[in-house]
Amino acid sequence: MSLLPAPRLSSRGNDLLAACLIFALLAAWLLAWRGTGDLPVAWLMLRATGLAAYLALALSVIFGVLVAAPAAPSWLARAVSYGWHGLLSGFALTAGSIHGLFLLVDGQYPQTLAAVLIPGNASFKPLEVGLGTLGLETLALVYVSTLWRKHLPRPFWKGLHLLAYPAFLLTTLHGLRLGSDHAWPLYLVACGAAFLTLGLRLFSPRSVASPRTAK
Repeated sequence: MSLLPAPRLSSRGNDLLAACLIFALLAAWLLAWRGTGDLPVAWLMLRATGLAAYLALALSVIFGVLVAAPAAPSWLARAVSYGWHGLLSGFALTAGSIHGLFLLVDGQYPQTLAAVLIPGNASFKPLEVGLGTLGLETLALVYVSTLWRKHLPRPFWKGLHLLAYPAFLLTTLHGLRLGSDHAWPLYLVACGAAFLTLGLRLFSPRSVASPRTAK
């Protein structure tokens, strides 16, 4: 008996979904730019995109560590894990970029484009904003280097890929110092899970090579 393939969204459906999302974000940005009275659109979008980007980055780091861990859980297929790893890092980079764009139209402390792109150039809490800028730009370097992986020497690419850990640390400090006080449990759980999986990878016993492969 033949099995029907699992249904999936068509290319036109993907394009339509992406167009709707872009339209919604553009509408929110324009509302924040024009001002909407008592509704803090920019503040709400800054919080939403910031937390979404951080959560995606944390999960990406965790999945990335588990990909190479010898003692990875049996239920975590490596191919699936690698797919989620890349998808989450791309989502984190996109959400983080949108987060920065809403700083341009913040109702209380609007920033210039140079202030958003150049660490330490913000007019409001330059250190905290700069940590987020450095974290996002480091993540962008990691992501672009992965896209160009086939064109880079493997040791060089691996060194760039390890910058994901400083990017995670920088965004954690950015969120803790500048984000909502009520979100600290998220940072605590994310950091704990990241360190736990990293320890699992570093201290798990390596699989012993068979005599045939050892020759």
